[in-house]
Amino acid sequence: MKRSFKKDLGPYKIVINNEKYENKLNKIHKECFNDEKPYIEKDMTSMIVVSKNNDESMCYLLVEPRNKEECFIWSVCTGLEYRSRGCIQTLFKKAFAFFKIKNFKKFSLLVRKNNEVAINLYKKLGFVSDPYYLDFEHYKMSKDL
Repeated sequence: MKRSFKKDLGPYKIVINNEKYENKLNKIHKECFNDEKPYIEKDMTSMIVVSKNNDESMCYLLVEPRNKEECFIWSVCTGLEYRSRGCIQTLFKKAFAFFKIKNFKKFSLLVRKNNEVAINLYKKLGFVSDPYYLDFEHYKMSKDL
């Protein structure tokens, strides 16, 4: 079955924990955050959407299983030319399915309070804000699977 994004991005594949794509992940990260490399620990799972046409990385998630029930999303990033095309929504849905099969029950993340685009996306994906999380810069959002 051929999968395609909106706006004719063409077919794609999702790559999980593949060192071959580490440089591509770093490139997207630098575009988004002006950092050389994302913070990655051994136990994190990297999920990258890659174009089948040109092997270009479009977006990624860095997910850390924190305990037997919860996954924490450390980083979400979409390459500049792939924004607003459904790339990250597709990846989140695949991540939810991937970790649900492994019996995880919840996803959580922190998002800057001034990042309205991300907040709206997370709400659309079913995340809700934790009213008891006290931080001046971030909201803590979570989603039950």
